[in-house]
Amino acid sequence: MRSARCSTRCAQRPTLPPTSWIVLGVAFVIGVLLLGIGTAIYRTAREDGHRSRELSWTKLVDESLTGADVQLRLDMIERLRIVDNEWSRGVLERAREEDPNESVRSAANIPARDL
Repeated sequence: MRSARCSTRCAQRPTLPPTSWIVLGVAFVIGVLLLGIGTAIYRTAREDGHRSRELSWTKLVDESLTGADVQLRLDMIERLRIVDNEWSRGVLERAREEDPNESVRSAANIPARDL
């Protein structure tokens, strides 16, 4: 008799209480959200890095200025306009063509009288 009771009890599959399923579901959703946020941050950082590395006009002034921020690039353009020779005009033209920032491109515009 004892073996019959054991076989019916052993044949039943153990189940989790309903609250455990809810906790597992919430943990899964949180994990997916964290994965999505991390992926978005990684892509944004990677795109920003590519944008700053693509600027070759800053290398014409100084090799160490390849990853210069917007304010430094604006300062460089201001100084290049002061120099006002053929080399600086070439660098300004290149900045106007390839810089992704609108304020930097507009600062690099060379008036027609200066050409």
